[in-house]
Amino acid sequence: MNKDAQRFLQEAERQGFVSKPVKKGLMYLAPNGIDKVTIHLTPSDRRALDNMIAAFKRAGMIWPVTGGRR
Repeated sequence: MNKDAQRFLQEAERQGFVSKPVKKGLMYLAPNGIDKVTIHLTPSDRRALDNMIAAFKRAGMIWPVTGGRR
């Protein structure tokens, strides 16, 4: 997993998403307790990061984060 994806997942955890290992990757449970996002640890296409960001946004994540120090 590249650095951009790692930074994004750290921000997801900071916003309350909880990771849980599953057979082929990680499942992130949203803070609302309803939504789930599953990601693969070995993405197979160049749009994998964009698709992951879109899935987290549908689950309620705020991205890009504005303000504050990065």
